[in-house]
Amino acid sequence: MKENSLQGKAIRALAREIRASLQTLYEEREAAGLAWIILENITGSRREQIMIRGDEPPDAGQLNAISQILQELMKGKPLQYVLGETEFYGLKFKVTPSVLIPRQETEELVQWILQTEAASGSPLTAGKTSAATAVTTMGGTTRMAGEAAGKLPLSLLDVGTGSGCIAIALKKNLSGAEAWACDISDKALKLASENASLNEAEIRFEHADILDEQTWGRFPSFDIIVSNPPYVTESEKTAMAVNVLDHEPHLALFVGNDDPLRFYRAIANFALQKLRPGGSLYFEINEAFGPQTLELLRETSFQHISLQKDLNGKDRMVRGFK
Repeated sequence: MKENSLQGKAIRALAREIRASLQTLYEEREAAGLAWIILENITGSRREQIMIRGDEPPDAGQLNAISQILQELMKGKPLQYVLGETEFYGLKFKVTPSVLIPRQETEELVQWILQTEAASGSPLTAGKTSAATAVTTMGGTTRMAGEAAGKLPLSLLDVGTGSGCIAIALKKNLSGAEAWACDISDKALKLASENASLNEAEIRFEHADILDEQTWGRFPSFDIIVSNPPYVTESEKTAMAVNVLDHEPHLALFVGNDDPLRFYRAIANFALQKLRPGGSLYFEINEAFGPQTLELLRETSFQHISLQKDLNGKDRMVRGFK
């Protein structure tokens, strides 16, 4: 869309124009959502405020920015990469093509972890953690959610952290927890560290290949280990959207057809060594391998194993306790 075709249009009409352009690449509902995200980002106002000023035209600088964003989007580049940021669990994150774009399903995984901790008695939000809060796990052992003399605080590890969204969201909502995160990508770790600073979350980042057992020794014990590892098989590439396939990092997306659970097997074995008694392991999974992932955890001696569907009714998360 050329900038001169946008000139003179009120914001409300501009939203319709943007939506119509994007419908050549996106479904109508998604195109409408993207249109509003663009306008919110450029104007610095929420949708409700934009609607109130719907008869006002944007200024020249805003029109130029909108035109440039649309040009990138029409090439198939994801909006989050175009804007350089996204929102996850109410927090803002920088994103680049070095990391996967955080998705709703992963927010659901974070929510499941927090709900499990809440049911166990762990405080969820900053300011609600006492100096020594005892948490009884499903395995029957006791750990501490907050700092206390002679007691270990709740600790967690995010394996394959990417943008850092899981570790940071958990850290912000589990006050007093010690949070670690690891990744094989230096670029991802650099961005994740920037996101931790942006969200004022203290995270210990480690460069590690979880498939290499020689790296395991540098990690301490944890109460929670979580991972959203590569789980899309090579054979599923043909069914993927072009904007994902052409722009998001394949290292974080794909796993070979010959052993689609290789990361899950390695992380489960790692967790068996590194989880404290009663500790929990969480995975985001490929919907096609729900039963197989459950069986893998059973074979690795995890207990109280459960499979959770996402909001679209697809097998998406697995949890097990040591």
